[in-house]
Amino acid sequence: MSDWTEVYSEILSSYAGKYKDASRNSELRNEILAEVKFDIHPHESFGSVPLPNNFRAIRRVFLPGLDPEDQDDEIAVMQHILAVSGKRVEDPGEGEDAREEQARPTKAGDYKKAFVASTAAQKLFKDEMDAYDRERQDTKDPKTIGKRTKIVQEWWEPLSDDKKAEAGRVAEKWNKLGAPEATHDLYWRKNLPSMARDFIGTVHRTMGTHVMMFVAHEAGEGQVKMAVFETAPGDGKKAFTESSEPSKGWVLNGENILMDYLLTSPGPCGPYNSTSV
Repeated sequence: MSDWTEVYSEILSSYAGKYKDASRNSELRNEILAEVKFDIHPHESFGSVPLPNNFRAIRRVFLPGLDPEDQDDEIAVMQHILAVSGKRVEDPGEGEDAREEQARPTKAGDYKKAFVASTAAQKLFKDEMDAYDRERQDTKDPKTIGKRTKIVQEWWEPLSDDKKAEAGRVAEKWNKLGAPEATHDLYWRKNLPSMARDFIGTVHRTMGTHVMMFVAHEAGEGQVKMAVFETAPGDGKKAFTESSEPSKGWVLNGENILMDYLLTSPGPCGPYNSTSV
């Protein structure tokens, strides 16, 4: 039997350039991977060589054509997926590990809210949930779209105990491991300032509390990115971080202490971890 990459080489080649151009855009790359599977699917039904049952196999085909730095990011994503599933070999089966690997979100934004069993189940058993949803919605009627939350609950409640238990285990694992490391830096740059200021503002408005926040993030090659956020001063005062030489020294010393701590003290996922103090 021919190798699947040979059988579908024309389709794969037609997407290689788009995949390379989508560097550092994990959402777009996942869309491209889905398009590849969608284009190959009709050919599989006519007895051709089947496509492996996960995106990782397609990533490997595109990997050699990427820039060196981009290749490192792709390898990190694939290794993270393998670590989550606890697998080191290709497994096209439909067991719990295979479902987890296929369903695990790859966008950092998907982890903004902690997963619970019901939200993990929607990803683990997506085809089943979508079919249930379509049977109960008229997609041509905008009024029915808002009923999805109710439909999800109706689908979840009678789900088997085994599936609910599996979803609970997966939710716990996803929350512990978080988003793939390769997605951290972009999400940090796009979202950390606004998220930090929203948190500080909420604490100040609701409790009248002044907040000082040190944050640190791995930047690769043993480097750590640092930032400081604090409650906006009132009554014409300067920000605490700029109010006096002692306060400036305190901030600088705090940054140095935190950086030393992160570079010398390995955490549960390695020596570098996104941290706030």
